[in-house]
Amino acid sequence: MRVYLRRLPGDPGAVNRDLQQRRRRDYASVMFGDGIRGRLLQGTAESIAQHGVERCTVQRVLEASDVSRRTFYKHFRSLGDALDALYDASIRLVRATVEMAIAAEQVPQRKLLRALDAYLDLQETGGRLIIALQAEALRPGSPLSDRRVRLIDQLVTLFEDVTTETLGRRVDPLVFRSFFLGV
Repeated sequence: MRVYLRRLPGDPGAVNRDLQQRRRRDYASVMFGDGIRGRLLQGTAESIAQHGVERCTVQRVLEASDVSRRTFYKHFRSLGDALDALYDASIRLVRATVEMAIAAEQVPQRKLLRALDAYLDLQETGGRLIIALQAEALRPGSPLSDRRVRLIDQLVTLFEDVTTETLGRRVDPLVFRSFFLGV
């Protein structure tokens, strides 16, 4: 798999790894929060990114979080509970990022482009963690599956509203659904 990083305008050919690292830290602080629970979610994310959902264990989360087993179980009933919390946090981050991108753009015709860019930026910055979470959400019988469908429904509605507002007409929602299912 090839990873594409954004190139800096005015610096052709140079990959801006510092910017990507800063984005990852910013997203992580928003996504996980502070405190012990945040450290546990961060450890869960690191373990999933490194080993995948199937090979993620409580022990690996404990090692990545540097907390005790007892502390883990004070915050989560099981590893599945931690995975659910992590996925919910990622959904909140996606929605908030896309909504902020839309709100930040002053030119109505560029709102949709700004939102798409924000969504794709999250996919890129999330790297292996996002890939692993999406793969788990696609797995038949996964507890994340219904939440993924709801997120896509919410994003489609949001994008429909923006295009109706900016273009003055409705765009078939399957256009947006196809985009989100394809990414």
